[in-house]
Amino acid sequence: MSYPAQPANSFLTNQIHSYCEEIQRYNQTHDLLKRQLITYAKTFPEFKLIASIPGAGEISTALLLGFTGKIARFPSYKQLNAYVGIDLRRTQSGGLKEADRINRRGQSSARYIMFEMIRSMLRNKARIDNHIVDYYYKLKKGPHPKPDMVAMIACVNRLDRTIMNLVRTNQIYNYARTSH
Repeated sequence: MSYPAQPANSFLTNQIHSYCEEIQRYNQTHDLLKRQLITYAKTFPEFKLIASIPGAGEISTALLLGFTGKIARFPSYKQLNAYVGIDLRRTQSGGLKEADRINRRGQSSARYIMFEMIRSMLRNKARIDNHIVDYYYKLKKGPHPKPDMVAMIACVNRLDRTIMNLVRTNQIYNYARTSH
């Protein structure tokens, strides 16, 4: 049993009540905007293709299309990688060769969405069959396991390739037909 620290007619109780109502209004507005975004994104032909990837989700797909526009406008996955900013930057001078790093000059919001799509796929690995998750765990094991961020960026690159392939061939995702 609990006893309130403030009386029911206290100004603090009224203030907390108004904050709770404001949060409820914000959440309702947020949900409405998400539904509108998904409804608009469904008009893109790429939406159903990208959303068919297990773990991608409707809101992530809608946000990705919002940040990148029509995926079909990119001639290859390398241009999509450059637009998103996960293409590699190499530094070489004479005998000096630094480690490869991602460029990070592209659309950071799209890069974040793709990164979160991979995280979602990894969280749901027990319920879904996905070749990108298989690739992540292939990179993480073996005699020379990759660090988490290296494996994640490699998976984002694999996701880009998968998206471009699905859009080019106009097919939905099929785990049995993917290369593992």
